[in-house]
Amino acid sequence: MLAAVEQLAAGDRSKKMLCVGSFEDTACYSLQGLGYRIDAIDPSIDGDLAEFRRQHPQRLNTYDIVFSTSVIEHVPDDETFVADMVAMLAPGGYAVLTCDYNDTWTPDQPKPSSDVRIYTRDVRIYTRADMQRLIAAMGHVELLDEPDWQDHEPDFTIAEAGVDMRYGFATLTVRRRDEPVRVVRSR
Repeated sequence: MLAAVEQLAAGDRSKKMLCVGSFEDTACYSLQGLGYRIDAIDPSIDGDLAEFRRQHPQRLNTYDIVFSTSVIEHVPDDETFVADMVAMLAPGGYAVLTCDYNDTWTPDQPKPSSDVRIYTRDVRIYTRADMQRLIAAMGHVELLDEPDWQDHEPDFTIAEAGVDMRYGFATLTVRRRDEPVRVVRSR
């Protein structure tokens, strides 16, 4: 994540950034240490992305980069989460997220108990189909490179309740290409 965000920022420390899920995010801390200005939010500290969006409508369409390291698998509604990430971006801004991934995962296999998505009844590790669904949920974005998530064997093992679960991580990097999201205020 650190390398991706640094590359997207191209050394411009005035880029406006939002880190979603900043608690113990080493990329966020490292970028701040390098002098980047980052608004950092986390549910365990000050609220989740949906709350942030509701409480700060003036920040919609303003961020050059929004990033989230291995957070999406812990939110109940991943499609709303990615749509909110994109809504925070200025047109032309970048969103980067990572997630647990195993394209060969099937519902009869174990998964970490912290993966709580509600999109499907069988909460599962992300697969290529899930990534394509998330890209569609983001709206008017373009991928920055050709995805190769399915080309890699799972390289991470976590043991939980005596069961080993294997998966890797996928990264999704997009650029927002549409006009700003209009803010509708209710009376």
